[in-house]
Amino acid sequence: MKLLLINSSARTGGNTGRVMNLFEESLLLLAREQGIALELIRVNLAQRNLLPCLGCRACFDRGEDACPRKDDLLQLKRELLEADGYLIASPVYVEDVNGVMKTMIDRLAFFSHRPALYGKAALLYVTSGIGSSNHALNTMRTASGTWGVRVVNGLKFRL
Repeated sequence: MKLLLINSSARTGGNTGRVMNLFEESLLLLAREQGIALELIRVNLAQRNLLPCLGCRACFDRGEDACPRKDDLLQLKRELLEADGYLIASPVYVEDVNGVMKTMIDRLAFFSHRPALYGKAALLYVTSGIGSSNHALNTMRTASGTWGVRVVNGLKFRL
């Protein structure tokens, strides 16, 4: 089984990453105990070159390869398609996901029209210092659902 661990926080060693580390350790331990072959692939969105969407509709009209933005989106698309499931995390900024997560959501809009991730599952979580936001979690839940992903659970961590 291949799981993609997607963290949109730019803060290495920050709260979102610390929670991700705990999930990773728990998943590896559980997989060992159950005899499951598990491959975990970490994706730090803040370290990827993801440019904002231009709204030009090239990806809808002519396919994702026609996007004028030449960045890491197609690599991310391949990783999402190859994975069996996802752990997707964002810190809360102004009661919503951070900008890097929103950029990923915007750039993957083509999945909303042809849900190529149908049948895959995700665990979502958000972190905040003062009280994690339902709004941020709902942003991630809505996007994942339109891509065809079954959201197993959405968690909020106040750290």
